[in-house]
Amino acid sequence: MEAEKRFYSVDGPEEEVSYLIDTVYSGDPRKMVEAYYDALALMVSRETMDFVGHLDVVKKRNRSMGFLNEEDSWYIEKVEEVLDLIAEKGLRIEINTGGISRGATDDFYPSRSILARCHKKGIPIVINSDSHDPEHLDGEFPLAAEAAKNAGYREHWILDREGWRAIPL
Repeated sequence: MEAEKRFYSVDGPEEEVSYLIDTVYSGDPRKMVEAYYDALALMVSRETMDFVGHLDVVKKRNRSMGFLNEEDSWYIEKVEEVLDLIAEKGLRIEINTGGISRGATDDFYPSRSILARCHKKGIPIVINSDSHDPEHLDGEFPLAAEAAKNAGYREHWILDREGWRAIPL
């Protein structure tokens, strides 16, 4: 694989993430994580969207690869920068249950600690399954609603024929 000639996914197969860290980021996973959040911030600042999804998907392979400590101050600061931008733009954030439904992660995107930070910043939420299969269409929604309530949320947003509206959790 030649790094210059293709895109690599931070949430791809372990071999791809390992190659990305080792080759593209010279063995420094922090550089990869920072680049991910820099790209996310750029997208939020430049693009038009209703909500931001997959906020911390960069952690997807962390359970098996152990390249990130989500409690490190540099990581929290990087996440805070992006959350401040999301709040400033008035965007919603997605609680994505897909990783749990498909067994790839033990937590949502965003993690429960980031979700609490979102609530403190007044960022509204959307619960979404990111379903790749009809069987997971509403996968883990009760768990996501419980996590949202524990973070302080009392409502989440849905999109229906009338447009976006908040409904109780």
